[in-house]
Amino acid sequence: SAAAVAAGMVPLAVGTQTVASVNRPAAYCGIAAFKPTTGSLLNAGIAPLATSYDTPGFFGWSVADAIYAYEAIAHANRPPAVPADRQAMVYMLDDAHLMDATADVVAAVDAVRERLIERGVKVERRASPIDFARLAALQWSTTIYEAGRAMRGFLQLADGQIGSKLREAITRGCAISETQYLDERQEISRLRHTLQTAVAAADACLWPATPSTAPEGLGWTGDPKYIGPWTASAGPILSVPSAVTGDGLPLGCIVIGKPGADAELVALAKRYLA
Repeated sequence: SAAAVAAGMVPLAVGTQTVASVNRPAAYCGIAAFKPTTGSLLNAGIAPLATSYDTPGFFGWSVADAIYAYEAIAHANRPPAVPADRQAMVYMLDDAHLMDATADVVAAVDAVRERLIERGVKVERRASPIDFARLAALQWSTTIYEAGRAMRGFLQLADGQIGSKLREAITRGCAISETQYLDERQEISRLRHTLQTAVAAADACLWPATPSTAPEGLGWTGDPKYIGPWTASAGPILSVPSAVTGDGLPLGCIVIGKPGADAELVALAKRYLA
């Protein structure tokens, strides 16, 4: 879907995010995408993978295209922009989880930071209140547990009828106990609460979408580790095209809102990023 929009084959497209499958391909393809708050849109017609996370999202050539597609589908009222008498605030969280970001990725996020500052947004760096690597691991573990229950029947298919990576994920998910899953869900809830409390004063957070540019070839769709923790946080996530490397590969970043605050993130994006 992201490649079709990036190539100009279609103006808009729909995808589904369980870990990072909307925001990550948008970043790799140099386009925009909007993943709304988990559970805020109906999943009718979407084959379940991990129902705690499965969320439809929208690809567009530009930030404006992606958010207008979301508004059209969600029947959302266009919210007022951030009031002129209040300066918008965006946090950049420093976390060890981002230590493997390439220099190009860091520069791309800094470019969006500078764009926001030039347009009047206050951007502050803050120490991360949680361990994002732990949240990423929990998000993946609970995803494959749910996939194991939803797709167990796929294991009966012959080799070649199901991808090897999906088969492995379902098999590993089936081996996770219910007790472990419930403990991990509780830990996710605690981390989400800590995170949302720490960023309550901000309108959004700015974060790199991926550690590097898209991998070469068809063997791997790329690393979801930067986006998965934010998917676990359940809030809306906007992919913003931010740079192109010297060898012509796109880079993007993500801007994340609070759960349920989709209209507020849309308003901020229209004013400062569209």
